Amino acid sequence: MNQRNYLNEELNRLDRLIKINSANLKKHKDIKSENILISSSSNGIPQFKVRNAGSATTREEIYTGRSYVRQSDLAPIKKLVQKQYEERLQKALLANRSRLTRFIKNYDYDFVDQIYQKSAFARRQYISPIIEPRDEFIKDWYEHHPGGMNPYDDPPERDTLRGEKVRTKSEQLLADTFYRLGIPYQYEPEFVLNTGYCKYPDFVLLNVIQRKTYYWEHMGLTDEFDYATKNFKKLLVYERNGLILGENLILSLETEDMQLDMKMVDRKIREYLL
Repeated sequence: MNQRNYLNEELNRLDRLIKINSANLKKHKDIKSENILISSSSNGIPQFKVRNAGSATTREEIYTGRSYVRQSDLAPIKKLVQKQYEERLQKALLANRSRLTRFIKNYDYDFVDQIYQKSAFARRQYISPIIEPRDEFIKDWYEHHPGGMNPYDDPPERDTLRGEKVRTKSEQLLADTFYRLGIPYQYEPEFVLNTGYCKYPDFVLLNVIQRKTYYWEHMGLTDEFDYATKNFKKLLVYERNGLILGENLILSLETEDMQLDMKMVDRKIREYLL
């Protein structure tokens, strides 16, 4: 998961907790909070001092109002302690959500490269950037990840928006989506195994911000036993050679009656590649 998505997931987590805690607070809205509880423990047994609002006196014993409370009658104390916890928690949740929202809105994930790119041309001639400039990095990446390496006899016939040929309609949809989103990719690159043999994943792609390479395999006939068995074995080979599903390998699936889900494709692209 890239940094932007991680932060958005954390924001969603805070929203869920705020919703749950708000509901809990509503359950305790009728509990009065005029007493301030100071807690400690003695031999593992909770002890409370209760100070009435406006009073300077305290009692070591547990009580509410002026009446002492038996251990069996601690329900009001428990509810009050719970409510005070939820009030503190809600304040912290809202404060951290506000901080995170501002951070996500204002943070520029590409600022390191942009400092160099926005420098005047004459200045750039004398600058040694801390990281390789984006355009140069992408150019080098393409040179190190050539496409069209699959020696399979049946040549691709479907044209993509970028002007290359692919084998299936789904691969065409994927390639055109990558192209429209400006994601650097190559079709059917060569992936060398530890044994020296080669595999040819459908795509290799670059997350430009993270400068991380991903491979993408599309499995279009997963409801056919022989096809599924063959490709699951391929995934096992990939895993043993460093391509781990969800880490640097992305998978899309379809069957004869369940076509490629482009909403899921978009979700995976935004999670791993943008």
